[in-house]
Amino acid sequence: MKALTLTQPWATLVALGEKRIETRGWSTKYRGEIAIHAAKNFPLEPREICREKPFLPVLTKAGLDLYDQFPLGKVIAVAVLVNVQKIQHAPEKHIGYQWEGLGGTKYEFPLTPQERAFGNHTPGRYAWMFDRVTVVLPSPVPARGALSLWNWPLPVCLVCTWRGKIELNNGICPQCEHDWKADGL
Repeated sequence: MKALTLTQPWATLVALGEKRIETRGWSTKYRGEIAIHAAKNFPLEPREICREKPFLPVLTKAGLDLYDQFPLGKVIAVAVLVNVQKIQHAPEKHIGYQWEGLGGTKYEFPLTPQERAFGNHTPGRYAWMFDRVTVVLPSPVPARGALSLWNWPLPVCLVCTWRGKIELNNGICPQCEHDWKADGL
């Protein structure tokens, strides 16, 4: 599975579904399933931004009020990258993204004040749009991140539960025998 490493708190904001548009200085032609990986470092400037609006209320509501509560160096969610578009307009004039995908699926990604605050929407950058975000359960999966998109070898149980391709037998994965019930799932 392809993966993308994000610095905290942005990785967690994507996992919570509070940030659906990730902004990057580069584009990709890749579309599909993508693991959201929280970088192993949590620099001072992003830590400080967690104490400001609109970050603070969103993170507090999710029960994250201390820096050591953020997962680091772990895959924390899986999503579907549905589109990447070059940002053409200044953030204050831009209202968001709408398009029709394959099979007539209509997508709408409004650029709300919160979404604006959670990203750098400067013209010339790229808006990566995530849909169907699922938090990795029962707990984040340790992984070594990388720059750009990178390949993450999925743990079998994550494949089993996220893709929903198998039925759990009394909470135990029949493929790898992981006991999800013991993990509280």
